[in-house]
Amino acid sequence: MLADFLSQLKIEITDSSLYERVYAAVAKTWRDRIRPNSAVSEAILNPSYGLSRRLDQTEIQSSSSARNVLRAKKLSQIVIGEQGKWETDFLKSCINELEENLYFLGPGFENDGVKQEHILQRLKSFLEYDAFSQDLQKINKPYANRFADQLIRDTLTLDERVNITDTHTRRAVLSACLTYLRQTVGSCFATAPSILVQHEQLPQFLRDLDELLNTGRIKRTFSGIEYAAPLSRTWGVADSKRMIYLYKNLELVSPPIWESPGVLLALAVAGVLDEATSLRERAMAVKELIQVFVDEQKQSAFSISIVDLLEELICRFYEVSKNQLEELRKRPLHTGPTGAMIHHAVSHRTEKQKIRKGPSACLSSIEHALKTFKLITENPLLRAWEFTVASFAETKPAFSKWNFYSSLGLDHREPGGIGETLYKIVQEQLESLNRKVNDLHAEYEQYHVMVQGVEARLERAGSEQELRWLKNEYHAKSGEMRSVLMMRNETHQKASRMSELFSWLVDRYTGLFQEYFQEVYDADIQEVQAGIYDDSPAGFRLLYKHGRDNTSQWTLIHTAEAFIESLSNFFISTEAVLKDDPALEGLGDILSQIVSSLSRKIKMDDFLEGALYRMAKVHKAPLIKNPLQNLDKVEKKPWVYTSGGSMDSLVSTYWRREDKPTSDSRWVESPQELLAFIIDKLRKVSAKDMQRFIDNPKRSMLMHSPTHAFLLKPGFKTLMEGWLSDAYSYTWIKEYVIKPSRSFLFETRLDADICYFLVKCFAEEIDENYRARYRQVFDRIPHMTTIQDLRRYWVSAVQKDRGLSSQGYSVISADMIDGYLHRSLPVTRGRDLMKHLRQIFEVMEGISSDDRKRLLLDLEESNLYPRGGELLSATQLIDIAKSVLLAYFQRVSFPIDFHKEVVQAARKRGLAYPEPTLVADSNWNHVYFGFVVNPGTGDLDFWELDYLGREGNPLARWKRWLDGSCLHPHWGIFIKPNEYSN
Repeated sequence: MLADFLSQLKIEITDSSLYERVYAAVAKTWRDRIRPNSAVSEAILNPSYGLSRRLDQTEIQSSSSARNVLRAKKLSQIVIGEQGKWETDFLKSCINELEENLYFLGPGFENDGVKQEHILQRLKSFLEYDAFSQDLQKINKPYANRFADQLIRDTLTLDERVNITDTHTRRAVLSACLTYLRQTVGSCFATAPSILVQHEQLPQFLRDLDELLNTGRIKRTFSGIEYAAPLSRTWGVADSKRMIYLYKNLELVSPPIWESPGVLLALAVAGVLDEATSLRERAMAVKELIQVFVDEQKQSAFSISIVDLLEELICRFYEVSKNQLEELRKRPLHTGPTGAMIHHAVSHRTEKQKIRKGPSACLSSIEHALKTFKLITENPLLRAWEFTVASFAETKPAFSKWNFYSSLGLDHREPGGIGETLYKIVQEQLESLNRKVNDLHAEYEQYHVMVQGVEARLERAGSEQELRWLKNEYHAKSGEMRSVLMMRNETHQKASRMSELFSWLVDRYTGLFQEYFQEVYDADIQEVQAGIYDDSPAGFRLLYKHGRDNTSQWTLIHTAEAFIESLSNFFISTEAVLKDDPALEGLGDILSQIVSSLSRKIKMDDFLEGALYRMAKVHKAPLIKNPLQNLDKVEKKPWVYTSGGSMDSLVSTYWRREDKPTSDSRWVESPQELLAFIIDKLRKVSAKDMQRFIDNPKRSMLMHSPTHAFLLKPGFKTLMEGWLSDAYSYTWIKEYVIKPSRSFLFETRLDADICYFLVKCFAEEIDENYRARYRQVFDRIPHMTTIQDLRRYWVSAVQKDRGLSSQGYSVISADMIDGYLHRSLPVTRGRDLMKHLRQIFEVMEGISSDDRKRLLLDLEESNLYPRGGELLSATQLIDIAKSVLLAYFQRVSFPIDFHKEVVQAARKRGLAYPEPTLVADSNWNHVYFGFVVNPGTGDLDFWELDYLGREGNPLARWKRWLDGSCLHPHWGIFIKPNEYSN
């Protein structure tokens, strides 16, 4: 019985830890009873409880993503056998096991459902469609591409010494198919289309990965032009840039960063921690290291990113200063025997090797530590593919449109540029040749006069002897005259060609620059910072190809020194190519002089300084004084820059379209107008195209706000009802979106107890360092009868109190209060708990009739009444219902999504806030976009929500894009899905 189970736990039904403790108890018995005896069961039924719990407690990395990545990797190793062939029996077993255990019921598992459904759908696709499984089995290991090899090792967490095989490659590709792609950096212009391809266009996704691993690039050719995006050398920063707040008193730090699994693993790999010690001992060791670090800081509290904290702790262990580390990072590239640019290489220590100290070892350890941290939640191959696709956003056939072009100064009128130097040399040579032509012409005329004199004397020759002598003289002078004439003509011809040499060289260099260099997307660029829903300027980096076709031999340019070195290498390498051109016949010596002069020129400070100024001028960026000494302040550099990141360009290039994708766009003056815009535009899409969303509600269309690209979901339930309706869109919104929520709010009356309960419980939502002051401010509150009245008082009191502010800003926003009210309402009485639980279980469709009868009977006999007149929020009631289900079924995994079932049942019974109108996937982990009647204001707002529509907040940062105050840019929908499908 439920009562017996709860009494064994010694916990009250309304205890805040009930859900977590019931889950832990059931999970333990469930795990013991079904102890996995096969790799299939281990992969599917073991969600890494310990790791998940620690990830949830420390809040740095997503436990849901970690489980998804780990499960995808395990399953790929099961269904692809050692010989690289499909293990069909195992594939069927995995599908069957998943169907029976698709959804885990427990704290922190709410967002696993969509990821689990993705894995199941993909595995079924490979089983049911031979073409898909054959496509994957045709993929072979990379050829002569060390970056692709390393990407596969990282994806499968293989030892560095393992030689990559076809089996490894296919497993890595399958794991990329099974991993649920989410956005991690400001690359929404690429992530939204990439998610669409991974989820809906499996054949194209497989072709991309095959091409990427075996050629080192993805190509698209149309209209006679080839566009190639080279394999991304990075797979991003993941959560390593997440900011944390540290206090000198570490007891105030929440959550405890030193217990983060990612941090502990990273420091262990770096050699900072002893892996032989217990988990708690390692956590305490990290806490001590952090305490030493914060004690040395001047501020009593400060923020720092995870990557900076790890770097700080590792540098201290290796006794290396930050300056030493930066000097090593800035070490210029040098040219190896083959002419390729190479870095100083550092091999990481193996487990048994003694730890070496010093800058090189430190840098190597930092890189391995960060990789280890990121691998907890990342699939490197999937992420590298996404970032490779991102390079299609910056395709510019005309070199004059390149960022790199503006830095070179190819126009001879640009002071200090390459064009000025080239023009000057050519002009000097031309003037020299013209002088030589003039000299030869004068000499020719002298000979011509002499020849004419000899001719006259020949006519007057007085003797045979004189005639012979004059003939010899004539032949000699005529020969010399012809020789000089020939030299004059050749020199004149050379001068004529020289007069065209500048234009010819600029044209040839323009073509060669595009062959030797490329601008590609780089997710690691640190200059790019923006909010998570802002289409932050995409970071692009210059890449030097060395004239080679093998992408693994290409070099990303990170520093000014590397830029100059690459440019110098370019001119030297292309000299032989140009000399072989018939148009340059006879001008080889002049070309050598030009190359030498250009090489000297670009190594001068004035060239680089001029390049920075030229770029600032072209991009209308502020001019920085002494830019070479302040490179960190220069927004756009020749080798790295930020750009808008055009989804239009990416879609056109990736799907081989000559024109931009068709879109409808407009500015809006209210959230209601935005929803009406979406509904009206979907109604205008052809019935054939919209049928696909009825058949498969998970399908997507591309959409963008003024600052963010994301995935519109026409198949989402309420939205689909809207565009299928014949009613005027505004009428439909008022009747089916706004009216139910306003009726709910009208019927939700408050009393003094409920007001105080809501305000008091909110204290658990805020930083614990401000809770004491918060409780003082709201020790007593006036009685209010409506939610809007309470919210107005609440927000006003928070904003007025200085003790609840930090650096001039309130630590509690109106959005936080609105989100809290949305998930907490309605508040119910503890005495009604049994009635409300019965009401929920009676309408849950996922419970069989027999189980429902037994569950309700068990519930009745258990008599689960809380002591006293306790109040319960909607969140507490829902968690209690989930706890009862766990206790009754005594299992944690189900074929039914009970997270969704409980919430839907509670809404039907009026025990949870009415269902929002979800409309889109934001691309970010666990975040969807939808419309909610804000409980705090009664107005329709645009919100960020979880997939259940329970957890969320208004998108206040987008207010100016929703209230009509900003006319540009617009909201837009790519309204023809066939333009971005295969």
